[in-house]
Amino acid sequence: MKNAVRNAVLAVGAVLILGSIAALSMTEPSLMINGEPVNGLAGVGLAMIGGVIALIATFFALSFTGLLLAGIAVFLALLVLGILGTFALVLSPLLLPFLLLAGVLMLFSRYSRRGN
Repeated sequence: MKNAVRNAVLAVGAVLILGSIAALSMTEPSLMINGEPVNGLAGVGLAMIGGVIALIATFFALSFTGLLLAGIAVFLALLVLGILGTFALVLSPLLLPFLLLAGVLMLFSRYSRRGN
């Protein structure tokens, strides 16, 4: 986005935020503390503080969930590598004749190239 467009979006957002605060302060109070309604700027401020606390809690919950899923992914990747490594160790005696044959063929091909 260009600077002018970004500034326009930020200005519209600021106007909408200020309008929301003004509308909240003019309506009937929906915030009750100890059975008493809290009106005006104090009610709006307390409601906004509650919203900020909710956003912070959401951020930490999502961060923790992301870290948990990343840890599980690393654990599962290591588990698969361990299983594949175990299979490679178990099957290595079966591969020994083929590896010896490949080694002998490579040895003979090397000597035949020197002779030419």
